Amino acid sequence: MKFSKRLTAMTLVPTLIVLTGWSCSSAQVQTWLTLAEKDLPIISQEAQNIANMSDPTSSDAALIAQISTAAIATTKDVSDAIGAYKQNPSATTQQNIIAVIDKADADLPATLQSFPIKDQQTMTMVEAAVDGIILLVDVVAAQIPAAASANMKGSEVAAKRSARLASANMTTIPTPSQIRQQWDANVCKGDFTHCKKM
Repeated sequence: MKFSKRLTAMTLVPTLIVLTGWSCSSAQVQTWLTLAEKDLPIISQEAQNIANMSDPTSSDAALIAQISTAAIATTKDVSDAIGAYKQNPSATTQQNIIAVIDKADADLPATLQSFPIKDQQTMTMVEAAVDGIILLVDVVAAQIPAAASANMKGSEVAAKRSARLASANMTTIPTPSQIRQQWDANVCKGDFTHCKKM
């Protein structure tokens, strides 16, 4: 699967969640919490929407449901790690966020490969949705201060993450409205028969 090439072609830009240092001010923490509260539920909804991307009677339905379940678990794991950072802002909780995201970067593409969808149009939609979620968690990782991620910078995972972000030209923070519009345009491509409109 040419995962990085699909990301290059995508214009879907999921949310950018700015994680400040564990020694940041209360104002900075509040800014991060506001972004997380607004954006993570939308990404979680996108993960849930994957399950609806085929007719329930289709032979692909069970496979798509498993992919959706994996994507939902990923967004929950990221949310839980961020919640742990909120409760106890430290280098350790930052490192845990990195570990969760590294796992997501490996697991979600592997899930797609493990459950090949027969219908090509449906497969394209599912891939676009999963790619967007992975791009989201990559952005989270990229925003964690160097103090937490310095030992990860030379890794293959970190290199691939940087390449994906560069290909997507991720430079701005999309609003919740923009995220919904991008899903509708770039994942559903205007066809809402089996792609739930955000």
